[in-house]
Amino acid sequence: SYAPSMAVIDVDGRADGVAMKPVAGCRYYGVGRYTPKDSYVRGTGRELTTGVWEDFEIAFIPEKDGEVLLYLKGRPYASQTETRKLLPVWGYFDDVVVEGAELRNSGFEEMDAKGLPAGWRRAVHPDPDVAPYLIKGEKSACTGRHCVKVWYKGGFSQKIRVTKGKRVLIRARVKGDT
Repeated sequence: SYAPSMAVIDVDGRADGVAMKPVAGCRYYGVGRYTPKDSYVRGTGRELTTGVWEDFEIAFIPEKDGEVLLYLKGRPYASQTETRKLLPVWGYFDDVVVEGAELRNSGFEEMDAKGLPAGWRRAVHPDPDVAPYLIKGEKSACTGRHCVKVWYKGGFSQKIRVTKGKRVLIRARVKGDT
């Protein structure tokens, strides 16, 4: 890997105009780039230890009812030789739990007809070598039989319905990759 792994959780409320107040482990993201500025928050964890599952959590309070997009991904890392190119720095997510909203298939155990985690959308990247993965096998997962392997431009997302004023806590188990 080009740099140590790091877990990132983005929450995007722009589609429904859901403003959010960051409470723990996250901050407004893209100020000046996204409008309105308070409809996108990002939680970035610390550098992860390879092969060791760790806790990661963020919390926010929505300022209106609606849907937000929860997006699991890894750290951004810019190429040192090519302008505007990001390189994959892989990390793993498992046991994603949401309090204050409903999340489907939090442990990635239920599969859809395509063999991907039901309820989750996989970010499609033009290069199949850097598409996010569903990892199968009890030895790879924190619990159960599956987890996901992601990077900044290749992650998994799911829409969740939030309620105005009701605190949303997102907790996950994460680990680094070599």
